[in-house]
Amino acid sequence: PPRRPPPSTPPPPLDAEYPKGRKPPPGLPPGRKPRQPKGEPKKKEQLAIKSGEEDAFPELAALEHIPAPDGAPPLEVPPPPDEPPPPIEEDGEIGAPRGAPPKVGADSMPKPPEEMTEEERQIAEKLKRGRLSIKCIQAANVRRKDQTTTAAKIDAYLCIQLGDFKKAPRLKTGIRKRSGQNPQFNGEVLSFDMVDPGSFVRDNDIKLKIELWDNNAWNDDILGEVTVSAVRFLSALQPQEEWLPLTYPGDESSNSKVQVEFRFEEAKVGMAVFTLYEGKSLGTSEMKLGGQMLSPYVSISMGDNYHKRSQTQVNGGQDPYFAEEQILMWVDEENWTKPATMTVWHEDVGDHDVIGKHELSLLPYMVIDPDDAKQELIPMQVMKETTHEGMKALETGEIMMKCEFLVAGSLKIHVKSGRNLRETESIGRLDPYIVFKADGYAVKVNKRTSVDKDGGSNPDWDQILGMELVDQYQLQIECYDHDVLASTDELVGRANISLLPVFKKGHVDTWVTLKHKNQFNVLKDAGEIHVVFDFTGDHGIAYPQHQPSVDSYDDTHRIDFEKVKKAEEKRMEEAKAGVVSVGDTAAVSQDVVLAQDVLNHTDKPKVQYDCGFDDEEIRAAFDFIDLDNNDYVGAAEIRHVLICMGELVTDEEVDMMISMVDTDGDGQVGYSEFYMMVTDEDPSRPDFGKSDDTQANRPEDAAKSFERQREMAARDVKRRMLTQFVSENQIGPTEVGFAWEKYTHQPPERVEGGVIDFELFCELLQVEPTGEYHKLFGLFDGDGSGDVDIKEFILGLCNFVDMDNDKKCRFIFELFDDDHSGFLAMSELEEILMANHMQSRKACQRKAQTIMRAADIDGSGAISLAEFIVCSAKFPNILFPNQRE
Repeated sequence: PPRRPPPSTPPPPLDAEYPKGRKPPPGLPPGRKPRQPKGEPKKKEQLAIKSGEEDAFPELAALEHIPAPDGAPPLEVPPPPDEPPPPIEEDGEIGAPRGAPPKVGADSMPKPPEEMTEEERQIAEKLKRGRLSIKCIQAANVRRKDQTTTAAKIDAYLCIQLGDFKKAPRLKTGIRKRSGQNPQFNGEVLSFDMVDPGSFVRDNDIKLKIELWDNNAWNDDILGEVTVSAVRFLSALQPQEEWLPLTYPGDESSNSKVQVEFRFEEAKVGMAVFTLYEGKSLGTSEMKLGGQMLSPYVSISMGDNYHKRSQTQVNGGQDPYFAEEQILMWVDEENWTKPATMTVWHEDVGDHDVIGKHELSLLPYMVIDPDDAKQELIPMQVMKETTHEGMKALETGEIMMKCEFLVAGSLKIHVKSGRNLRETESIGRLDPYIVFKADGYAVKVNKRTSVDKDGGSNPDWDQILGMELVDQYQLQIECYDHDVLASTDELVGRANISLLPVFKKGHVDTWVTLKHKNQFNVLKDAGEIHVVFDFTGDHGIAYPQHQPSVDSYDDTHRIDFEKVKKAEEKRMEEAKAGVVSVGDTAAVSQDVVLAQDVLNHTDKPKVQYDCGFDDEEIRAAFDFIDLDNNDYVGAAEIRHVLICMGELVTDEEVDMMISMVDTDGDGQVGYSEFYMMVTDEDPSRPDFGKSDDTQANRPEDAAKSFERQREMAARDVKRRMLTQFVSENQIGPTEVGFAWEKYTHQPPERVEGGVIDFELFCELLQVEPTGEYHKLFGLFDGDGSGDVDIKEFILGLCNFVDMDNDKKCRFIFELFDDDHSGFLAMSELEEILMANHMQSRKACQRKAQTIMRAADIDGSGAISLAEFIVCSAKFPNILFPNQRE
């Protein structure tokens, strides 16, 4: 357009009444103008040419006086176009032209519909979050609508839309230049991450539209489309490959088709356990270390704000050993969409240098059982700029690791009400709320209720909270009084409860007593909270996971209370409608009530089971088996009776029989245990002989259970590593005897106190000082002093080598008979049992008393070698238990 000439009239002076040359509307001060209301079109008066512009462009004023032709409609403001102009994006680029497919991208998430029908809600509840991947393979018989020749130049690409609503996410493949009638898409994969799959449901379905486009310089042309239901792919266990017909909009005669493969990977909440073993050939020749060795460590990140790292292996070099260190990462409902980025760093004095990176998706690991997880080599790469090839990925070594995914279970907490809460307000009523905390290795879960305004000492919340748990088994409950004026809310009381009964039974309805410390630091009651716990988990998975020292429970005896409740309601409705007989309904109702009574820890007396024998007959049967008349039945006696009955049993089977009935852990069956087994209705159940959970939940019992579980976990690790140690080094009786003889010839200052260090340990057994053997050595170092008892370790080896029973007894007797008196005292017998059973002295005292009582015939308080050999035959599972796997 021509440059605007300067105005012919000079501007008004600054001291004029209106300096800007126009009078403001009434009600506004000078210098302001009224704002145009949003959403309203400009008025015709505003579209008129201003008087200042008429003087500058007189030809524009002349245009207004040109008469309209005859019959023409009056001149009006032109209406807005049917479609808005292409928008200008935030980065300054103009949007796609009209007719082109909408903007694509997987980041845009749909908004759930404001109102869902009951059918849509049911479909949404059954859908699982995860990733839907479409593998684009090829298309066939592709033609334009107006195509006349067979040889057409088509720049084809696929555009896929998930959902039938505005702003539905769309993805497209790369453009295949001059692909012709049968374009090949080379297996390009387009993936949709469905964080909330229910938000895609419209009209009782999730529609998936596949469009084939031809890329042009101006407008892209659509060549065909097809719409299918995506719901059937969201439950398929295996990939599904299909040929889908393509139709042109408005023309059903097309014979074009497209071949795609659908794959759905379910996303689960849980904990990813990365076990690091070693690195191989880390680093590149271009790294400048100044003559120093690499000091690598591994970091794992998911997204921009979630990072964890391992310990630095100082001077670990290019082949470091990470000592099976574990990095635990929490995977929630959203961050599974981000890949887990594993980065190997070199820790330097200044900035840390990147050795290599690798990204991996966690979805494939979510379907692998943790017991089936295997070690794998992860290649590390780093991007380097080269002179001729630009940016290029360089291999920088490998990391040996294992990834296990532990699926979380769902805990639903129904906070109902409270009673007799401690008053913290001198004026007014309490405004209480509850906070639940469950701490794990990877994440700390915190949930809280809303504030019950003026709820007072007897509030009513009636609120349901949810938690996802993997390794958490303790729940901390805190009650606070919300104070608007104070900076912090005042604690009313707290309580710590165990979730093990919830994991076992699935449903617990209880009142939790809160405690608080008064001014004298004495615990006092602070009221009670009525809470209902419901827990559900995947089939066959025992919770808590990743806690070897704590009891875990699978779904064997777990009751899904919600399913039971719904089933009962359904049966009651059928009974009212006459579908089910009244007798059946009463029986079903009675079963539900009985199950509920068990879950609620009722103290109602159980019906006595009639075993068919009276007490005298049971006692006579026990005396018949008790061959030595010591009021206990051991393994030798059970084996003798079974052989006389014609049953051929192994030592392992006899030990299993005893362990199933032995409730006090002394390795034999007493009369009370025998009587309990005979009179019980089902002695094969897992909780046979165990006390009620309400009693087991007492603090002192919980501490005992925790200590016992920790010992069992340590014993299992010792057993596994000793088996591997003996197998790898081919250790037999000769090697064990040689190690002990070599120890006895060491200088006194080196073997002072009967303990050895790791260096002498490797020297006696003639093994290399590897990290695996150092870990085995540390398992016997109970106090962390760096030394282990040589006798304890030698005796532990004896349990894993093939040795004659008589020779083993003589060797062990001489090993522990320090004063060469020819007798073993009670303390020495306890040390033998501690080494054989891999337990503490307290756990072995009962067993030692049993052996001493049976073997010490003269009552001297000690046993001889002959008596020791007799005991090994009479009590084989007590003196020399089978520790081999």
